[in-house]
Amino acid sequence: MRYSELIQFEPLESVMQLKDTKKKERARDFVSTYVISKPMSDNLSKVVFTNLRFDSPGDNKGLFIVGNYGTGKSHLMGVLASIAENAELTETLTDESVKESATQIAGKFKVIRSEIGATEMPLRDIVLSELKTELSEIGIEFDFPSIDKVTNNKETLNEMMSLFCEKYPDKGLLLVIDELLDYLRHRKEQSLVLDMTFLRELGEFCKNSRFRFIAGIQEALYDNPAFEFASDAVRRVKERFIDIRIAREDIEYVVANRLLKKSESQKARIREHLQKFTKYYGSMNERLDSFVNLFPIHPSFISMFERIRFIEHREVLQTLTKVMSDLLDERVPEDAPGMVSYDTYWDRISSRSDLITVPEIRQTKEKSDELVAKIRAGIEKHRLDNAVRITKALSVHRLSTVDINTKIGPTIDELRDDLLIYDPVIEGLGGDPQEDLSTMVEGVLKKIMNIVSGQYIAFIKENGQYYLDLNKTIDFDSQIEKKRSTMSDEAFNKYYYSVLAKLMECSDRTYVPGHRIWQYELLWQSKNTTRLGYLFFGQPNERSTAHPPRDFYIYFLPFFKIGSFKDEGCEDEVFFSITDIDRDFEDNLKNYAAALELSQTAGSYKNTYIRLAEDYLSRCTSWLTENLVSAYSVTYKKSSKSIPEIYSLRNKPFKQLDGFKEIIDDISSTLLDSYFSDTALGYPEFETKMTSQNRNQIIETTIRGMINNTLSRQSKETLSSLHLLNDSGDIVTSKSPYVKKIMSLLEEKPVGSVLNRNELFEITETGEYLMPFRLEPEWVVVLLAAMLYMGEIELSLTGEKLDASSLDKLQKLSVDDLVNFKNIRLPKDLPVSTIRELFSLLKINEGQVSQLQNGDSAPVENMLRRAQSNAEDLAKLGEKIKNGIDFWEEPLLQHSELEERTKKIKRLKDFFDSLTNYSTVGKLKNLKISKEDVAEMRNEYETISRMKILIEITDELSSDVGYLQRAREHLPPDTPWLEEYGETRRKVLDKLKDSSRKLSGLKRELQSSIDDLKMGYIKLYIELHRKARLDSQGDSRKSRLLSDYRFKTLNRLSTIEMLSKQQFQDLTNRITNLKTCYSLTERDLERSPFCKNCGFKPSLEISDNRELSLVLDTLDEELDRLFESWTKTLLSNLEDPVVGDNIQLLDPEGRRLVEKFIESQELKEELVEDQSFIKALAEAFSTLERIELTTKELQERLFGDHAPKTPQEMRKRFEELIEEKTRGKDVNKVRIILKEGEK
Repeated sequence: MRYSELIQFEPLESVMQLKDTKKKERARDFVSTYVISKPMSDNLSKVVFTNLRFDSPGDNKGLFIVGNYGTGKSHLMGVLASIAENAELTETLTDESVKESATQIAGKFKVIRSEIGATEMPLRDIVLSELKTELSEIGIEFDFPSIDKVTNNKETLNEMMSLFCEKYPDKGLLLVIDELLDYLRHRKEQSLVLDMTFLRELGEFCKNSRFRFIAGIQEALYDNPAFEFASDAVRRVKERFIDIRIAREDIEYVVANRLLKKSESQKARIREHLQKFTKYYGSMNERLDSFVNLFPIHPSFISMFERIRFIEHREVLQTLTKVMSDLLDERVPEDAPGMVSYDTYWDRISSRSDLITVPEIRQTKEKSDELVAKIRAGIEKHRLDNAVRITKALSVHRLSTVDINTKIGPTIDELRDDLLIYDPVIEGLGGDPQEDLSTMVEGVLKKIMNIVSGQYIAFIKENGQYYLDLNKTIDFDSQIEKKRSTMSDEAFNKYYYSVLAKLMECSDRTYVPGHRIWQYELLWQSKNTTRLGYLFFGQPNERSTAHPPRDFYIYFLPFFKIGSFKDEGCEDEVFFSITDIDRDFEDNLKNYAAALELSQTAGSYKNTYIRLAEDYLSRCTSWLTENLVSAYSVTYKKSSKSIPEIYSLRNKPFKQLDGFKEIIDDISSTLLDSYFSDTALGYPEFETKMTSQNRNQIIETTIRGMINNTLSRQSKETLSSLHLLNDSGDIVTSKSPYVKKIMSLLEEKPVGSVLNRNELFEITETGEYLMPFRLEPEWVVVLLAAMLYMGEIELSLTGEKLDASSLDKLQKLSVDDLVNFKNIRLPKDLPVSTIRELFSLLKINEGQVSQLQNGDSAPVENMLRRAQSNAEDLAKLGEKIKNGIDFWEEPLLQHSELEERTKKIKRLKDFFDSLTNYSTVGKLKNLKISKEDVAEMRNEYETISRMKILIEITDELSSDVGYLQRAREHLPPDTPWLEEYGETRRKVLDKLKDSSRKLSGLKRELQSSIDDLKMGYIKLYIELHRKARLDSQGDSRKSRLLSDYRFKTLNRLSTIEMLSKQQFQDLTNRITNLKTCYSLTERDLERSPFCKNCGFKPSLEISDNRELSLVLDTLDEELDRLFESWTKTLLSNLEDPVVGDNIQLLDPEGRRLVEKFIESQELKEELVEDQSFIKALAEAFSTLERIELTTKELQERLFGDHAPKTPQEMRKRFEELIEEKTRGKDVNKVRIILKEGEK
C-alpha cells in the first residue's frame, strides 16, 4: 500500500499574489479553491463581513489578517477582495454559511490591491500614492497634499471619499495591502512612529465612512518585540484594528480538506492501519480523527512549524506540499505508524544555504551535526535511526524558543507521541505499551548522553524535559589527558587496585584499616568446602598486619613496580602479577584514574567525570577478564608460571571460567589444595559446596531433619559426608571415624564422668579443631546431635541438659548456641516395667521387652510404627470433630462434651508423638514417661475409641439420612409421612446419644429403622407422582386437544382484537402445563428421592387431587364453551352497522368469506383454514375501538368504599365509569372487553 493510494494529493501553488485577483478568472480560482474551517467560517460571518459592511452604522475598524508565510493569508485577502468586488463569485464559495453572510458585502466595493516591496517611502506616501493611481483608473482624479501641509489625514481622506461617493453613490472603497509587517520591520524608530500614527488614522477613518482597510501581517504588531520602543503608538493602532488570525486549526483544515483530501474508504483504511498503534501513544486514540484527516502529516508538525523562530519565510503549506511530493510513491510501513513529524523539517532547514547565515540556525546546526556524528560512531545499529530522529527533533525544537539558550524542551512522552517513535520489539515486552515505549525512548536518550559524556543534551529533572544545550560542549578527553601527565605510578597503582577490587568483588571496607587487605574465602576443591584467608593488593611486606593468622594469603602485585620484596616461598602464599602490559589497557587505566581525580574538583561537571570514569573502568574490567589467562603470571613457592602451565603441571584440564574472580579462585585453590590436605588429614568431602554463608544454615536444617525424620537430599548428603548414614539411609554412628574419636575420648574417662569441651578440641593459632581431622566445632555439633539422637550421649549446655528424650529442645537451638556446649557424658539403663505397660497399650507382644534388653532395635521400630499410626488417626479424628459431630440436623455432643473430647484427642496425639523421641534403644534409657502416665492414656484412649465408632456409624448412615432430609423438604406440610419421619429421627438420635448403650448391633438396628422410613416415602411418592403426571393414554388425549379443530380455530382467531386473547392463552397454558411421565419405578427412587425423568417435587406443584382424566374432560368442555362463545361474539359484532359498512369495503374474496360465515352461522374448518377469512374479519373490525376493563377496576369503582348503594347510585357509578372510558370516542365504534385481574 503506497501513500498515493490513501491520499487525493492536490499540490498548492508556490505563491498566490494578491494583485492576481484583478483578473476575473484568477479571482474565481481564488474563491473556489479556498477551504474554510469552522472557526474561520465564524470569523468571516461574525467579524469580517460585519466590519466591512457600510449599509448599517457601527464601530467599524480596520482588519489585520494575521498569518505566517504560506498559511493562506494572501489567499484569504484575495478572496475578500474578489467577492467584495464581484457578487457573482459568492456562488463559488465552498462554505454555505459564509456564502449566505457574504451577501452583506458582495459586489458592494471598488477594490484597490497593493503589495509593499522594498522601499524607504513613508507609509503615508505609499498608501496615498496607490490610492491616487487606482482612483484615477476608475475616473476619479484627486491630489493628496504633502505631509507638511496636513494636520489631520482623516480630513484629506474625507475629501477623497466625497468625490468617490459622487461617482459611486452605492459603493464603498476597500484598500487591501499585503506584506505590511515586512515593510514596518525595517523602518527606523522615528519613521515607524509616524507610520503607526497614519495606520491608526486609517483604522479610525473606517468608522464614519465607506472606506475600509485590510492589511496582511505575519504576526500581530503588538506581540512583536521589535516594536517595543514604539509601544504607545502600537497600542493606539490596536484600538482601531481587529486581528483575524489564521490559526493552526485553520491550517490543519486546509491540509486535510485540500492538500491531503481523502475519500471515506481511504479514511477507513488509514484508520484501520493507525488503530494498531493507538495503544502505544498518549492521546492518539482520542484524537484519531485528526490523525486520519492529516495522514501522513503528524499534527505536531504543524503546531511546531508555527512556533519556529529565526526563519522568516517558512511557508507551512508549501513545505508540506514538498514533503508529500517526495513521499507519494513510498510504501506505507506495516510495522510502524508511517507518519511524518517535525523532526523531518530539520533536513530542510539545515540544507538551505540561505538559512545557515542566520547565527542561531548556524550555531544549532553545528552542534547538531557534531552530535549526530558522535551518535553514528558510538551507538548500536538498532538504536541509530531513533537516536538521529530524536536529535533532529531537539534541533527543530531549539529553534522554537525566543532564545536558543532557553532551558526548555520536550519530555520523554512528548517525544514518543510527537514523533510516533516505534519499535516492533515493544509488542513482546508484555507490560503497559505506553510505558514500555517511553522506557525505550528514555534508553535511547540515555545512551546518546552516555556516548557524549553528558554533553550536547541537557535534562531538567524537575519537569522531565530534554533540550539541545549549545553551550555544553567541553572537551573532557583533553582535560583527562592533561591530568594524566601530572599523576605518579603510585597513584595509578591505587586505581589499578580499584579495578581489581571490582573484579574480585571486594567490599569498600577493608579488613585492616589503611591497608588493602580483605578477609577472603577460598574453595578447597577436593573437599568442596571453603577455607578462610586474606587477599592483599600490594606486596607481602604487610602480611604481619593481618591478625589472626589464616589458612592462606593471595597477593596482587602492583601494576607499576615501585620497589622490591623478598618471596619466602611459603606454602600458604600465592602471587599474581601482570606481565603482558597492553597499551590500550594502560591508557584506559590512566584515563580512569585521571577522570576520578578530576571528579573530586570538577564542581558542576562532577557527574560527567564520574560517568567517563565508569566507562573507562568498564573497559579495564572487560580487558582483564578477557586477557587474564595470557596477561598474568602466577608465583607459588618461588616458582612463576603462566596460568595454562599451572594447570598442565597439576594434571588438571584448563577450565575456561566465566569471570575474573572465578579464574583467580580456581588457580589459587588448585595450588593450595595439597597444602590444605596435609594440614587436615581425613577431613570430610562434601557434596554441597560449604561456605561460611551457608554452613550454619545447612547444619541447623540437617539437625532438624534428623530429629523430625524429614531429611532433605542435601541433609542426607551432609550426614553421609560425616559417615553418619548406612546404605539404607538410616542414621548410624558406628561407621563414623569422627564419632569413634569422640567415643574413644569418652571411654577414657572414669564411669559417670564427663568429657569437657576443652578436652575434645585442640587449640591452634588459626582456631580450635577436632584433630587430627582439623574438623571445625560446627561440624562436631552435627556429630554430637547424631549421638544424642541415637541415645549414646547426654549433652550439657549452660543451664540445660539434653538427652534422647529432649530432642525437641535441641532442634530449637542455633549452631552458635550448640558450639559453646560445656561437656558430654554416657546415658543410664532401660525402665523395663514402664516399657511393658507402654507396649501393652500399643498392642505389642510383651516378649519384645526382653529383646530390647538384649540390645535388639526391632521392638523400637515396631513401637514407633504403632505410635505414628495412632497419632495420625487421632489427628484425622481431631480435624473431623473440629466443628462438632452433627447427625440428622442435630449435634451428638454438647459444646462442653466436644471441648472435653477435643482435649483428650490432643493429649493422646501428643503422647504418641512424643514416643518418636525414643527412636533407639539408647534413647529409651532416658524415657520420661511413668506407668501412671500410661494408665491414664489407656482410659482416655478407650473413651475416644467409642466416639470414633459412633462417628463411623453416622458416616455410614449419612447417605440415607440425607435422602430422607431432601424428601421431607418437598412434601406438602399436611402429609402424614412427615409425622413418621419425626418419630424415627428422634428415636435414632436418642439411641446414638445414650452413652450406656453397647455399640454392638447398634448400626444394624438404626439402619433398619431408616430403611422402613425410606420405603414408606417411596410408596407415597409413587402415588403422588401418578396423580400429577399423565400416563401414555392421558398424553395422547392432551395431544389430541392441541391438534383439535376447535383449538386451531381459536388460535387463528386470537389475532383479532375484538376477541379476548387472554381467555385462549389461559386455556392453552392449562393444557400445555399438564406434564407426562409414566416410567417411574420403586427402583428408580432408591438413590434419589425424586423422579429422574421429570423431577416431580410435590410441594412445588399445585394439585386439586383429581384424577387427570377428569381434568382433561374439564379442559375439553372449556374448549367447547370458548369456541361457542367466540362464534357468537363474532356473529353479533358482524351485525353492527359500522362493521357492515366495513364489510362492503373488503375485497371481493374477503367479503364472500365473511358473508358465507354470517349465512352459515358456523366456523367451519374449511372457512377458518383460509387465511383470507381471518384477514377479512380483522379488517372488518378494524374501525372498532377496543377498551379493556378489568374485574379489579370494576370492583373498585362500583364497590370501592364497601358502603351500601341504592340501585340509582349503582347505576350512576356504572354510567360514570362508562362515560370516563369512552370520553372523546365514538360510542358506536367502542367495544368494552372485561378482563380478569388488576389494571
